[in-house]
Amino acid sequence: MKRILAALFLTLAAGAAHAQTFVFSYVGAGVSGSGTLTTTLLAPGQYAVIGGTDVATGGGVNGTLTLLVNSASPNEAYSPSGYFLYDDLLFPNGDPLVSNGGLLFGNGAGGEVNLYSNGPDDYVYYDNTGYNVPITFDPSMVPEPAAFAIFIPGLAGLVHIRRRRRSGSDALQASRYPEAMKA
Repeated sequence: MKRILAALFLTLAAGAAHAQTFVFSYVGAGVSGSGTLTTTLLAPGQYAVIGGTDVATGGGVNGTLTLLVNSASPNEAYSPSGYFLYDDLLFPNGDPLVSNGGLLFGNGAGGEVNLYSNGPDDYVYYDNTGYNVPITFDPSMVPEPAAFAIFIPGLAGLVHIRRRRRSGSDALQASRYPEAMKA
């Protein structure tokens, strides 16, 4: 039983190291957007964003944008245009939710959008055309179905083993005390 529980724990722990997905939305004067972020856990409460999209409307850069991955994360790096410093870090349980470096998205044609924070509850949409407005920024974690896919068969296996052991102990008891089992 201890081996089974240890194996289940290790399987669940290994699943926690995989990528976690977040959805987000933002809105500000003349600009709005929403998208997804794929992350890896760096430390408790700190995620490196390793992929994502943003569907932006308004502002100087809009349409479907792709996250420009910062290979130096968690350190800041210059954007391809040199207009921004960014780090692609997410703090979903904190305030601010993103750092001053923020998240950087591009449209593939030189347009860049930086979503960053100046402090608690102070978020900014800034694109490399100079459009710069305060926004509300709201990321939320997407539940990972793989965790349930691992947990449910493990739980079923534990129930099966318990029943098997229980029926085995009933058979052993019947062989020792046949008259007690007839009653």
